[in-house]
Amino acid sequence: MLGHGALNFKGNLEKVFNSPTKIAAVAFLLGGLYLAARILVAGHGDAASLIVAGSRYVESNKLGIPIPIIKGSGYDGQFYFRLALDPFSFARSHSGITFDNPFRAQRIIFPLLAWLTALGNPHLVPISMLVVELLSWISITYFAAQLATTAGRSPALGLVVAAFPGYFFSVGRDLTEPTATALLLAGTFYLQKARYWRAASFLSLSVLTKETGMVLVFSLFVLWAIAQFDRSGSTSRVRVPFYTWLIPLLFFGAWQLFLRLVERNEPLRSDISGNLSLPAIAMIRGIWDRILNPIPLGNTLWLIQFGTLTLLAIFTLAKLRSKSVPSLFRVTFVTMLALAISLSNEIWLNDNYLRSVDLIWVFGWLILIFSGSPVQKSYWVLLVATAMTATQLVFFI
Repeated sequence: MLGHGALNFKGNLEKVFNSPTKIAAVAFLLGGLYLAARILVAGHGDAASLIVAGSRYVESNKLGIPIPIIKGSGYDGQFYFRLALDPFSFARSHSGITFDNPFRAQRIIFPLLAWLTALGNPHLVPISMLVVELLSWISITYFAAQLATTAGRSPALGLVVAAFPGYFFSVGRDLTEPTATALLLAGTFYLQKARYWRAASFLSLSVLTKETGMVLVFSLFVLWAIAQFDRSGSTSRVRVPFYTWLIPLLFFGAWQLFLRLVERNEPLRSDISGNLSLPAIAMIRGIWDRILNPIPLGNTLWLIQFGTLTLLAIFTLAKLRSKSVPSLFRVTFVTMLALAISLSNEIWLNDNYLRSVDLIWVFGWLILIFSGSPVQKSYWVLLVATAMTATQLVFFI
């Protein structure tokens, strides 16, 4: 009887998790509960606390709306908050907030969506940013579930793809990664469906949300270039038209040129100089420093997150040559690995929950899903870091 009951329970679960739309509804429930808990506990009931505005860059008397301001530098969400207050001004200082680096202005889509959601009302922006974050996380889940269904797998795996520990950090601090990845996965899904103009549109929006989207655009270019010399049809699962990579590239280049001409700054140059370094040096230093100093608890959690990502990368590399995996996923994953080991101290020495390398997690899981790997006990253990991260972030800003 017990065995029969267990089978019925499993069958009922499969009925609940049998479509991407239902999985997205589950994501809405989980994400909403997480954000509500974070606002109530860590933010003491004030959604604006999650912006983490710092006195070094924010002048309260010039803001026009009251938000909590802590001593010191604050965190990156304050700069997207500044853009969401007025997404049509790119001056270094505006609305009482000063950019720390010029490259903030190149990440325009997330704050623009927040401004639109707030209907241009600055008092609603602290809430609208969180609304966009939640919708982005739900979208990651939905499109990952769609891709899993395309591969003949359970759409519930969309929740696993969305369970990157860094997304809980980003969602709870008004950062750009969830929106950028949601748009990137939408573009990836439409590439798989051979709806290329729609794919190019989503990819263009993604690269204007965060520049790491150019990793996939670069991968598309590589596959297109190889296909010009390979007429056998074996190079890639889908032969993509040239405009799938060219249109996002042109949008990205045009936006860089606009910022250069209007504000006399070079966001991409400041981005590269601030976030890239010689391969492996900063990464090794970041790991070693945390091993030597496991206290505070955040360092130990970071090591668990890094270990989780490393295990996933190892599992993925073992399946990389599977013929059922789209070439785009392989090239994107390998390119992101190479980029990750070349990131600077700014990334590897900060407590950023590895959010800058989220595409390793996303495409790692997609490769495992498309390869037909049994995503069972050995893989579910990777989600322990996710649960620990979400729990910690409920209590700490």
